[in-house]
Amino acid sequence: KSMLEGYYILKNIKNSSIDEVITDSKRNISIEITKAVRDTRVDNLDIKMDNYIALVNGKIKYNEEKIEDLISDIYRENITQDSLKIYAIKGKETTKLGNDMLVSPSIEMVVYEGQQENYHYYIYIENRDPKLPEVAIVTDSACEIPEDMAKELGITIVPILINFGTESYKADVEMSKDEFWKRIASGQRAKTAQTSPAELKNTFEKLFEKGYKKIVTISLSNKLSGQQQAIKLARTMIGREEDIAIVDSKGVTMIQGHLVIEAAKMAKKGESSEKIIEWVELTREKAKAYFVVNNLGYLEKGGRIGKASALIGGFLKMKPILKIDEGEVCQHKKVLGEMQAIATIEKYLKDDSKHGKLIAYPIWGGGSEEQLIGEKIKQNLEKNSRIEVKGKFQIGPVIGAHSGPIYGVVFFPKVN
Repeated sequence: KSMLEGYYILKNIKNSSIDEVITDSKRNISIEITKAVRDTRVDNLDIKMDNYIALVNGKIKYNEEKIEDLISDIYRENITQDSLKIYAIKGKETTKLGNDMLVSPSIEMVVYEGQQENYHYYIYIENRDPKLPEVAIVTDSACEIPEDMAKELGITIVPILINFGTESYKADVEMSKDEFWKRIASGQRAKTAQTSPAELKNTFEKLFEKGYKKIVTISLSNKLSGQQQAIKLARTMIGREEDIAIVDSKGVTMIQGHLVIEAAKMAKKGESSEKIIEWVELTREKAKAYFVVNNLGYLEKGGRIGKASALIGGFLKMKPILKIDEGEVCQHKKVLGEMQAIATIEKYLKDDSKHGKLIAYPIWGGGSEEQLIGEKIKQNLEKNSRIEVKGKFQIGPVIGAHSGPIYGVVFFPKVN
């Protein structure tokens, strides 16, 4: 509708699809101010030559003898609680009174010198989505939430880095989970690293520009990664410490994922950041997670068990069961064979379900063998009416880089 709408689209196209940006632009208001060149009547407006007129989204909507009155009318009727920012370009024929009135005291404004003939001002009012929650939920790719679910719930996921030697990839952006596991299966060793503070800073700025007032970050356990330190640095760089809360999930994979999903639902319902944080901090203490390592060689390569233990355990088909305890991945027990490993995990859930209903997230990472086991665990748990099974989730590099192929379950008490 105007050059400033073109600027808005170019400014936002780097972070969203063209369709999303165009949809968002329809909330905005594009205004052109000029002088009438003749007497005329448009709709209910009687316009005299040399009156100031304003075209709003391409149609004449305002008409005044004085430009300051025209701008006052425009702002009074078009600036709302959802207005985020005003962009303006001064034409060649501006006036001092018009320039003074142009600056709105209630909203952030950017003014450019344009020096264009015939048009006095271009004004572009950028509005937030009125359905947008006040609180944004930000997490990292260790949460294992699928992209479509994150999009539906308005969750922002920043990628953890996967390093194979000198090659570095953004998890789930530049390297899928399937590709990660193919590389692991081929014998390549991976390491993970936190998101850069610069990328986090950029993410936070974009969310505030979109209209969020608060950000709650729910990251993987501080004992497993330096992610929270990167968030703290980014928060300092942006200078809005009071508006960005950092919450330790004390977990990874669907411990973190469940907390993020439910926090996003609370944000959509209009809950405050304080209430969301309180819920997360209470619920994380109730989480339980058990994983079975399918190949001891990965634990041996990672230094978590000795070579002799790996050889003996492999010969005896021992299966270590890992658990999350106070934010750390640690060995829980060893059992003999796959069937006993599955039975042990399922028994834990069955026993806990006797004391109250559960929400369970079967998880797997690796190849077709682990996927089939994950499906088997899911089907077995679904037979228990006291366990609500939330699908089956593939896990990625944060645990997988250290454990190799793995399967297991994350579960929480179900609270109405």
